[in-house]
Amino acid sequence: MKKYLKYLPIVVTAVVIVAIVATVIYYRVRSYETCDTVLGRYGDNHLCIATNHGVMVFELFPDAAPKSVNHIKMLANDKKFYDGLEFYRVVKDFVVQAGIQDYIVQKGGANLEETSMQSKLDLYYNEKIDVEVNFDKLELTEDEKKYLSQIGVRTNPNLNTRAFEYGSLAFANKGDSDPNSNSTEIFIVTGKDSNSDQIKNLNGKFTNLGRLVEGSDVLESLNKVEINKNYVYATEQSKPLNTIRIFEVRAK
Repeated sequence: MKKYLKYLPIVVTAVVIVAIVATVIYYRVRSYETCDTVLGRYGDNHLCIATNHGVMVFELFPDAAPKSVNHIKMLANDKKFYDGLEFYRVVKDFVVQAGIQDYIVQKGGANLEETSMQSKLDLYYNEKIDVEVNFDKLELTEDEKKYLSQIGVRTNPNLNTRAFEYGSLAFANKGDSDPNSNSTEIFIVTGKDSNSDQIKNLNGKFTNLGRLVEGSDVLESLNKVEINKNYVYATEQSKPLNTIRIFEVRAK
């Protein structure tokens, strides 16, 4: 037995190397998978986001947000809205946000001459839908319900609203000033404490339309990216130093 022990370090090293190579191959293959291939593993009402960090898949909630689910399917499949855009906002342990808004800010608003972006701009400015929420499905106080009603959020007792949690997918809007301004911007919750005030404050103000079911490692990678502290257009330090590119977004 002792004569074989001298080979143990070699065997262990070989196993480690094989494991590392297999992991690298796995993630590279996943990074280049198309959303059509990925969604083939799932049933209806799933959304795929393919990025340069890898692929994420979300289960969509048509029973909680039927209009929003149809809207994001239209943006993803018919308009291919998110293809070529980026996750331009990363607030560590809170949210990552994607869309065209950062591009508009950089270029000075709606007066853009780049015809390739015009269809995206039209959707951003003109396709607005209300927040979809059922107050009674959330642990809201009466004061919170009253405030939401005052800022224009309307409760719908027919919706099976879910509270926000890690991996929730939602449409972004202008917040308290105009919650019914959901159009194209999306965000994903990266905070893991759903009882924190920061995440609980999202409930009722935004449409929670899905949850992460594949790619938690990818979401963690986005959450941990280095931030460009010299980015002049951001009101907060949230712009990734290196672009988080969206290859495509598709739904079924």
